[in-house]
Amino acid sequence: MIFLGHRVKDLAKKTWSETLDDNVLGVSAQIAYNTFFSLFPFLLFAAPLVS
Repeated sequence: MIFLGHRVKDLAKKTWSETLDDNVLGVSAQIAYNTFFSLFPFLLFAAPLVS
């Protein structure tokens, strides 16, 4: 099967290898970790302002 001039299997392989080369999974884990642990301090700051 060909999609936009590329074989689907080759396109999937290239996409996966580029994803690993750019460390997308590591960066997304870092973003999730930092977002999760920044919510509690934000709530401590925002709660007095709202009430």
